[in-house]
Amino acid sequence: MIIIERKVCFYQYESPILLGIFTDMDKAQQAKKIYIQYCKNSIDKYADMAYEQVDLENDVKLIESKDLSDNLDEIMEEVYVISLFEEGFGQTVRETLKIFNNQNDAIQYMQAKESEELLKFPHWYSMANIKVNKIYFSDLEILWD
Repeated sequence: MIIIERKVCFYQYESPILLGIFTDMDKAQQAKKIYIQYCKNSIDKYADMAYEQVDLENDVKLIESKDLSDNLDEIMEEVYVISLFEEGFGQTVRETLKIFNNQNDAIQYMQAKESEELLKFPHWYSMANIKVNKIYFSDLEILWD
C-alpha cells in the first residue's frame, strides 16, 4: 500500500494531511500528479501558510506502508486507517499508525493504543474509513470526526 500525504504548516493545520491510499506506486504517482494539478488550477486552501513556503512537489509525499498494514492480504475497496494526533507548542501532528481491512480489528487496535501509557503531550487516536485508489482533494478531513 502507498500512502499519499501532504505536509502543511503544523501551526495552522493537523499535519501531514492524508490524501489517499493506493494499491501500487503507479496509481499513487498518477494521483499525486492529479492532486498537484488540481491545487494549481483551483483555490488551494493550504497555499498561504504562516511559517512554511508551499512547494507541492516536495510537500506531497508517497510513503510505502508495508510496516503499517495489517491483514491486507486481500485489499478491499475501503480500509480503516488509525492515526495518532499529538498537540504541543501550538502544533498538531498526525501520524499514520496502522491500516486495516476490518473495522473491528481497527477499533480493537485503537482501543489497545488508548489504554497504553500516556504520551508526554495531549493526544488522541482517530479512525478514518478511506476508499482505496481514490485521491481526496478536501473531503477527507471531514472523515476524521
